[in-house]
Amino acid sequence: MGHLPYGVHRRFSRPCNYITMMRDPVERIISLYFYLQHAKKPPAHYMVKRMDLDQFVRSEDYRGNTSNLQTRYFCGGQTPNLEQAKETLHRKFLVVGITERFTESLDILKQKLNWGSFDYQKKNVTRNRPTRYDFSPSTIDKIINLNNLDYELYLEAQQQFNKY
Repeated sequence: MGHLPYGVHRRFSRPCNYITMMRDPVERIISLYFYLQHAKKPPAHYMVKRMDLDQFVRSEDYRGNTSNLQTRYFCGGQTPNLEQAKETLHRKFLVVGITERFTESLDILKQKLNWGSFDYQKKNVTRNRPTRYDFSPSTIDKIINLNNLDYELYLEAQQQFNKY
């Protein structure tokens, strides 16, 4: 469990199943921005608190988190390579869920992993968070341009999800 790149199975002596939740890249960046705005973990909190979303997206200090992070994780934390990430998605992951379709994703996980019924609660949700439509189109375009590989991988994940 956690935010780990593909390859962590090499640290275990028994077989592992990979599952993940892909997220719309714009939603992921907006969520990260507001998480850092409200997190009480210096120094990130203090730096981001003084930035608007556009400044955050343009900041080199956060580029590792604001540019193709999902693709990089599918590539083992290395340089993002779309074809490698797609191959990993298709060949190495038992389930690739979609955050925007969370309940359906959980149903698929239950089926694939023979899990029984369970309840869950949403955590780490920023209340009253602005949506992508509350930001300037130029800021959203910057996010999209910085995450062009993540968008392609997200579309691939949606296609795979629709086949479950």
